[in-house]
Amino acid sequence: MAISYVGRAGWSEQVNDSTYQLTRPSGLAAGDLLIAALAFYTGDFGSPQSVNTPSGWTKVRDITMSSSWDYPSQMTIFKRTATGSEPASWSGTLGGSEIPKASVVVAYRGCAPASEQFVVEGGAASAAEATSMNTATVNNTNSSAWRVVIGNYVSASNAYALTSNEVSARGSVNFNDDGSYYSMWLGNFDSNGTVGTGNTSRSISRQFAWASATAWIGLLEPESAAPPSSGSFSVALPSLLGAISMTATVTGSFAGALQPLTASVSGYKHEPALGDLIASLPALTAGMAGHGPASGTLDAVLPNLVSDIRADTRPFGPRVHAVEGEQRIEYMTRTRESR
Repeated sequence: MAISYVGRAGWSEQVNDSTYQLTRPSGLAAGDLLIAALAFYTGDFGSPQSVNTPSGWTKVRDITMSSSWDYPSQMTIFKRTATGSEPASWSGTLGGSEIPKASVVVAYRGCAPASEQFVVEGGAASAAEATSMNTATVNNTNSSAWRVVIGNYVSASNAYALTSNEVSARGSVNFNDDGSYYSMWLGNFDSNGTVGTGNTSRSISRQFAWASATAWIGLLEPESAAPPSSGSFSVALPSLLGAISMTATVTGSFAGALQPLTASVSGYKHEPALGDLIASLPALTAGMAGHGPASGTLDAVLPNLVSDIRADTRPFGPRVHAVEGEQRIEYMTRTRESR
């Protein structure tokens, strides 16, 4: 199943407390992959802050940094597989109070099950004043994967749009304290399609330099193709042992080829009958019975046939139309005696 973008939802708060919120995107279906990013400003010369994971979510990565600048930022990535019924939002806590805070939740369909949703992922941070930074470089091994980039910055100047050289910008959460104290921007982007295999990275940037920035890149693993619900379905069965019995019924004409017939003729003849003796055999009727396969050729062999022909013959053949009467001539002879 190909991956597709579903939607996103954002949240932000400028209250100095230790709670945060993740908001459900609209249009969710069971099995969708939810990716959430929480970003916040860790205070002047702040240290990395602990982030507690909301119930039902899995923490993917903390992208933390310490900075000699007084506007450090931090971002945490979570993931979740949507169920058939999801709440409007989820709550979590930080190890201490922070201000400001922002989160974004983005949903994708057609991704692999929970433990295999990312081909690879990575985080990067910039603690220097800059107008751009690269994400981590990751190696894509699946030509059907999608690439997702999430970035954030904190600055002492006005809020300027965070951009990326990624294909699609999906949205942002941002706020500006009128330039008197700080500004913050959290944006998400994706490839809007498959990504070629091999090493890949993207960049995030803005018009003017920020004080600090973080970025995350992930390659989404597609769901394996499911067997079709209709049409041909092939499956290899293991070797089967045992007997198979069946009954086949043949309908339609049934023809069998008879082997050549051999006839034996016996009789009596009278001399001087000469020539051939010709006898006509009556028509032969053969019956065949048996069980044959549903297809193929059925051969039947009849036993030798024996026919007994009896005839009376007279000289000159069995048919005599006329017989001449015998003539008998007797010659009388007399013998002279010598005396």
